[in-house]
Amino acid sequence: MDLILLIIVYILASIIISILAFRKHLNWLRALLLSVVLTPFAGAIYLNRSRVHFWYEPRYKCPRCDFSFTEPMEECPHCKSEGQKVILKKTLAKMT
Repeated sequence: MDLILLIIVYILASIIISILAFRKHLNWLRALLLSVVLTPFAGAIYLNRSRVHFWYEPRYKCPRCDFSFTEPMEECPHCKSEGQKVILKKTLAKMT
């Protein structure tokens, strides 16, 4: 009975580490395999040592047609060709 409880805790710890890796935008399958094959401590080390670097890039998005542009523009060219004058909104896109 104690062995079954230990196995259940081991598998749950491995699953929790893979979920945390998924939330950090890391390879969740690698974290799961490390946790199951080695130990959940190895998965936790992978989780804490790995980092994904993000930066933000400016985009210009049309609120009408939902198309985004990388070059700064005053109006949406797609909507302008349809006879609509729509001002683009500046947003920041998360890049990896």
